[in-house]
Amino acid sequence: MSQRKKRPSQQHLDKIQKAQHRNEFIGKLKYLCDNLSGDKKLFTLIPSVELEKMYDLRSHAIRIIPEQEGDVEDDLLKAIKKLLPGILKITKVPVTEKGDLQISLSDFYTVAQTLFGYLEVIKDDSYPAASKVRQSLDSFYKFYSLNLPAWQALNNAAFFFILGFCEFSHKIYWHEVRATCDLYKGAPMGFCLRILTHVPEKIHVNLDGNSRPAFAVGWGVYPNKFEHVHIKAADLGIESSFSTIPMPVYIQSHAQQRLAERLDCLEQGYVEFFVYNSLKNLKYFKDKNGNPLIEYNYFGFKTGYLRADIHHGKIIIRTFLFLTNNGTPEGEKLNEFTGLSKLDHKYLNIDKLSTFMSADIRNNIEVKDIFVRAGCKSLFDIDANFIFDTKHGTNPVAAMNLSKYIKMPETESSLNAMSGIPINPQL
Repeated sequence: MSQRKKRPSQQHLDKIQKAQHRNEFIGKLKYLCDNLSGDKKLFTLIPSVELEKMYDLRSHAIRIIPEQEGDVEDDLLKAIKKLLPGILKITKVPVTEKGDLQISLSDFYTVAQTLFGYLEVIKDDSYPAASKVRQSLDSFYKFYSLNLPAWQALNNAAFFFILGFCEFSHKIYWHEVRATCDLYKGAPMGFCLRILTHVPEKIHVNLDGNSRPAFAVGWGVYPNKFEHVHIKAADLGIESSFSTIPMPVYIQSHAQQRLAERLDCLEQGYVEFFVYNSLKNLKYFKDKNGNPLIEYNYFGFKTGYLRADIHHGKIIIRTFLFLTNNGTPEGEKLNEFTGLSKLDHKYLNIDKLSTFMSADIRNNIEVKDIFVRAGCKSLFDIDANFIFDTKHGTNPVAAMNLSKYIKMPETESSLNAMSGIPINPQL
């Protein structure tokens, strides 16, 4: 009768796992050396004791930590620790000036960083072939120290992931990347991604008899600062004795709600970041009543306007108008050339971005042309690469009925008349 095999101990399993990890790391190190030098024999010239030293002093995977314990919501911290490593594994960056050799961001900050650190300290007399190894990898060493694409890729990956959790009425998150130690005499052996937080100031604003909460508009900027946006009245075309004094900007909860409703297929964190971005890159228009409308751009695509008022030394964003809304330049043109009423807009959902993501609308040349001539081309320029929220679908009522609503006898002559009218007028 055969004896039952003894189950391996956890210590033995850990030893096997460590050996596998070491072999995988050394294999990636060999791949880098072979391809960076063009000499398949170069790696064999590095003594095993040097390889073990590199493994023992290797750069570890990026750690994710909050600035202060408890500042970061648990769901964000768990999500980023779970998902960001996967993003780093699929994101490729160059390790040569020509860009002909690329590796994952994950390997860049572990294997490539370790090799760079090793080249920092190696001496010509460290071992017989040390000089040849160093010289053969010198172009990589020089390129790595200035590798801006890799730094940018890491910061972009972290920035856009964290963005989805931000909200003016809750918290704004941002990050910074720091080296964690200097065991290799100046070459960091690991990096940490530190998540910083800020709770925007909350005030109450009474406009037209309605008191609503409003929140400071700003964002986290390097290295550790929340930048509260300030705008001069003169920058909005408003002249007064105080027009050159910067005023803090706040956004009412009503405006946040309208942004969520009308940009209904976008993540709120992304939407609110581009409120900040649009204010930092200010463009404005005045409606027929002389009120300033601040152009709102999402990834550079114009999607509407932020309606602003000056109230007790502050600029208050009171609402958001989608590009086709009544009161916008584009909305007024659209109404003029189609005869659509405000109720028609609501029924057809043409005051929501999700409608313009519909293939039925985008593929209907006649319908699309009317919106384009009214100045709404940017709504069709947004593609799926800029949509980060898939929970909202397109509206079937609009897709089925929009062409029948706006296909009116006077449409053709109206469009011809429009050809001489400038689109998107701005002061």
